[in-house]
Amino acid sequence: WWFTWLQHRLDAFWWMVYQCTYRLKLTAHWLPYFAVLIACAGIDGLTQRQVKRAEFAYASSDRYILAKRSLLLLIAAPFLYSCVPVLIHPLVVPVWGMCVAAAVSLLLGNAQHQI
Repeated sequence: WWFTWLQHRLDAFWWMVYQCTYRLKLTAHWLPYFAVLIACAGIDGLTQRQVKRAEFAYASSDRYILAKRSLLLLIAAPFLYSCVPVLIHPLVVPVWGMCVAAAVSLLLGNAQHQI
């Protein structure tokens, strides 16, 4: 009975290793698209910041703090995604990338003018 229990535990462990490598590989396949999307969002955010600076508009510190904190959480999300032992749909990866791009745009667009 002990060896069958051990065999089931080892099978579960190897399935977890397979899931982790699959999810990391899936994220790696999406990374070139994310890089372009995040670069465009960064340029958009910097452009919004320059427009606010030229019009003497205020940068929202609340939006800046919200974007900074959400970006920190979104950076930690892939580590959690690769290790969670439940079924997660693969379309979570592109949604994550779009959320990162939105947070970068919001962060750079509402940065303080003194920087």
